Amino acid sequence: MGLYMKDLLDWAEDAALKNLKSHHETADGLQKQSVTTLTVLLTGATGGLAFAIKGLEQGLAWLAVGSSVFSIYLYILCATLVFNTLRVKRFPSIYNEPENLYQKNYTLQELREAELDNIQKRIEEASSRNRQTASWLNRIRFAALASPVFFALTSFLVVRACPF
Repeated sequence: MGLYMKDLLDWAEDAALKNLKSHHETADGLQKQSVTTLTVLLTGATGGLAFAIKGLEQGLAWLAVGSSVFSIYLYILCATLVFNTLRVKRFPSIYNEPENLYQKNYTLQELREAELDNIQKRIEEASSRNRQTASWLNRIRFAALASPVFFALTSFLVVRACPF
């Protein structure tokens, strides 16, 4: 192998590993954002339940029903968040296992080139997983913005149906 090819392979491997490590860091960041979003949603849903109980105690059907629907909506978003962003899923490893790398029937250059192809596949898998996670996290956040509408709409409908 010429010096140029060795340098090229060294450089490509280094860049590929840095790329894959950055996808791992992105996955960690998405995980943390998902946990924070879950905490906010659970807090809102629990607060909504408190208002629902207060509405029942005070005989305010509009408050009880509106707050209940608000809470149920947020709990559904929580379940969706857990299922789609926080559930433990397989993530491609940064490095290959020794038993896969130690192949006596191939030259070092052939193995390095094959491993570079494998790293590319792991990068694509990590990138796809991060895109899906980010997409779900964004959808859930936007859906959370609509939660006051559910409270207002159901409260309005209750007042219209039972104007007392």
